[in-house]
Amino acid sequence: MKLPVNVSSDAAPLAQVGARIPATSPPPPSLRFLRLREVCALTTLGKSSIYARMKDPGPLRFPAPVVIGPRCVAWRERDVVAWLEARQTRETWQ
Repeated sequence: MKLPVNVSSDAAPLAQVGARIPATSPPPPSLRFLRLREVCALTTLGKSSIYARMKDPGPLRFPAPVVIGPRCVAWRERDVVAWLEARQTRETWQ
């Protein structure tokens, strides 16, 4: 069985090599959620240290998690990254 082929000399190519993609607005800040294992890997802190720093009354208090299910919590990636940056800045000036 031979399939019909639509060959037209005036058909425009779908994509041209070197064609410019129109600029779009920058992506929004990270809205990703991190589970405890990912937070531990990103911060190089253990589970107990993370929960202890959440109770810390100081300016470098670790961000609280968000409840995403009945027995499931996660941290906003942007909050954890902001905490890391603030911690780095504060340690640099001390």
